[in-house]
Amino acid sequence: MKMMHAVRGLGVVAAICFCVSTSAADSKTAEQEVDKAVHEIVAAYGAGEPMLENYFSYYADDISIIRGASGRWDKASYHQYWKDLNAQGGGVATAAIEDLRIQMSPSGDAAVTTYRMPVIRRFPGGVAPPGQDPNPNIAWNMSEVWFKDHGRWTVKSLMYVMAKPPG
Repeated sequence: MKMMHAVRGLGVVAAICFCVSTSAADSKTAEQEVDKAVHEIVAAYGAGEPMLENYFSYYADDISIIRGASGRWDKASYHQYWKDLNAQGGGVATAAIEDLRIQMSPSGDAAVTTYRMPVIRRFPGGVAPPGQDPNPNIAWNMSEVWFKDHGRWTVKSLMYVMAKPPG
């Protein structure tokens, strides 16, 4: 009888260990998926007009977008802004990722990402619009909330502000 309880006890311990290791492996896989999605969306952003639709495909239809003092934007307004800007010859020439941090939810189906995104902007007609810094080299401090929905990672919330130049 004692042997039977010992075997059951070992079985329970083995099952718990398996669940914990599987959960950790699943979490690591989910984090790698988010890392890949962040790199893909920034690559699309940095490619400008040719990748505009790919860039917006990462955004949930009900996304909340906050850009500094500009307030809240919905996906349709933000998309139209970028279409218009690209049509005028403006937009982004390059974008990169620095200091990416990913924080996964315990269930592995949501993540918060923060990173610095240096970009080189393209201005319509090569001239910065009134009120904008004429330096095309800027950086954004990015914060995104990602949800895994129907097997695909999408951005549900985006907040970004211009990073102060060093010094």
